[in-house]
Amino acid sequence: MDAQKQVTQVIPWGKRLLRMTSLRLPDGSRVHVEVPRDVFAPGTQVFWRGNIGQGIGVVLGHAGMVFDPPRVDGTITGIASDGDREREAKVRAREHAVAQVGRVVLRELDLPAKVVRAQAEEGASRFALIVTTNERLEFRAILRLIGQRTRERVDLRVVGDRDAAQVMGGVGPCGLQLCCSTFLSNFVPVNIRMARDQRLPLNPERINGVCGRLLCCLVYEDAQYRAIRGAVPRIGDKRTTGGVVGEVITVDALAGTARLRMPDGSETSVLLAESEPISRVDGDSPADPSNSPPGP
Repeated sequence: MDAQKQVTQVIPWGKRLLRMTSLRLPDGSRVHVEVPRDVFAPGTQVFWRGNIGQGIGVVLGHAGMVFDPPRVDGTITGIASDGDREREAKVRAREHAVAQVGRVVLRELDLPAKVVRAQAEEGASRFALIVTTNERLEFRAILRLIGQRTRERVDLRVVGDRDAAQVMGGVGPCGLQLCCSTFLSNFVPVNIRMARDQRLPLNPERINGVCGRLLCCLVYEDAQYRAIRGAVPRIGDKRTTGGVVGEVITVDALAGTARLRMPDGSETSVLLAESEPISRVDGDSPADPSNSPPGP
């Protein structure tokens, strides 16, 4: 009877059902890979191969079934062997050599660019030199000099500050690894309005990430703050508490409280749920935007 009650998982039309897990790479970044057959315990060193590279990674968690995941960096091919570790060490050494030569060449040519890292591609048959710059570069001269000195096939890839942070990895002001190098699959536009809505100090040291741009995490709560902002009173609105009408001077949207200036000049904090809004006079719009009169 119990067997008859088993629920089967139906795959939606056009979707893929993949067993996915995350790997931590030697540089601290993460990749999201498919686990085709075996299930590997967290902490296992495995070899993976994908469209952005290949190498050894450490399994971070148990594999889970995901419908059509937005980011699939590669596939686990098996547990890393001693031979895999030796090859990985040689590839990392070649990457380091290409990056070092790239830094020397850019310095010799006096170019305003910074080398982020070199990344092996196509089974380490070629390397991508990842750089950041705000100016156009003469690729041919740079690649010719690097190729002559390293005897490697090298491509130059220019990325922005956020992409550089994603490649390099690091730790954010929250003390955790960067979102962009762990789970974010794409970057969402962030603007200063989000910081204002969340009443954060507009200090670059507080609202900027290690990349020098606004923190990606400002987006996470933006929708919630916008929804709350539309439901709370504005500065100057009138509310009544205990039969006395006061003027709103500050609002704590998350706590659901407001500070009122009373007719006698004193100030008091009240719960919004325990106070009543009063329509403003002298031609001002009411406290509740949804009750505003229609425009002309």
